[in-house]
Amino acid sequence: MRIETQKQTLAAREESIKKLMEMLQNKGI
Repeated sequence: MRIETQKQTLAAREESIKKLMEMLQNKGI
């Protein structure tokens, strides 16, 4: 696995986590 691919995977994972957190926060309010 290339470092570039790993970076992209991590970035995508962070994005989805951020979206999930936002959704949870919106539901909580």
